[in-house]
Amino acid sequence: MTDEPTQVISINFESGGSGKGVSWHMDAASCPLRRALRDLARKRAEANGLPQEHNWGGMEKADRGSIFHKLVELYHTGWLRPEQALEIPCPDAKSAFDEGIRFFTGYRDNFPQDFWGKVLGAEVKLPRDQDLKALEIPDALIEAPPYILPVTIDLIIEVTNEDVARIVKTLPVLEGMEAGVYLVDWKTKDQKPYNLLNAYGGKVQGLTYQAVYNFCNPDAPCKGMIYMGIVGHKPMRLRDEGQRKPKSFWPLLQHSPTDDDLQMLGSFFLSAEALSHTNFPNLSSCEDFGSCVYYIDGERTCLQKAKALE
Repeated sequence: MTDEPTQVISINFESGGSGKGVSWHMDAASCPLRRALRDLARKRAEANGLPQEHNWGGMEKADRGSIFHKLVELYHTGWLRPEQALEIPCPDAKSAFDEGIRFFTGYRDNFPQDFWGKVLGAEVKLPRDQDLKALEIPDALIEAPPYILPVTIDLIIEVTNEDVARIVKTLPVLEGMEAGVYLVDWKTKDQKPYNLLNAYGGKVQGLTYQAVYNFCNPDAPCKGMIYMGIVGHKPMRLRDEGQRKPKSFWPLLQHSPTDDDLQMLGSFFLSAEALSHTNFPNLSSCEDFGSCVYYIDGERTCLQKAKALE
């Protein structure tokens, strides 16, 4: 009698953002010079067929997050079983590969595949072609939802009252959820963020994702957005024994956007678009959300690199 052969799944994944979307505008608003330099690096990399830096921590953390995102997508959509062997093409990024696998298995060991209720979609790109009303940001955006920005939603779920009871029992900080549709966004972190909302993109990212989703689904808008932070403890666990406070998993529930939120978003994106043309170095943002890739050992390398933009 011979053992059954191990089934191997080959997975292709993409890293990077949705183009000139939410993260691009948040970066431009934070530091126009950093955004300009990253755009320049991207263009040069594309011209030479090289990988690009596309994350606050550079390629390493970006690829770790990309691997985790792909695995958890396959996991919650039923394509990936925990016991299956994996083979992921990730050249020259072995450390990121290992970390992506470790983050996923830590998550998998604490959350079953059906934890989030009914999965409506994973890695969903919006707006769809039929949703588009314009190709560029119109002047009237300040009075309308930012529905034309490209977004990729990590997970879209629909929960019943029974699902909510189970989710809140496991993650008490999500108390306030109710039956309906929610968006989920994964955040892989080295340590627990001091300010969850700021670490997860502040108000802008979640509210924009919801605004875009609701524009595309006017008959069934979402109830809110769940940021799910996964912290790389060894080992990962829900909480320490006898504690209610989370340990390795830090969720945050964000409300659905109000009319005031939509007006704020319109103003924000118009301002960010204007700032992006200035190449202004905002030296107060070098350590926002971690450390800027152009801020190395206390030296602002961006100021020297800025000459390439002249």
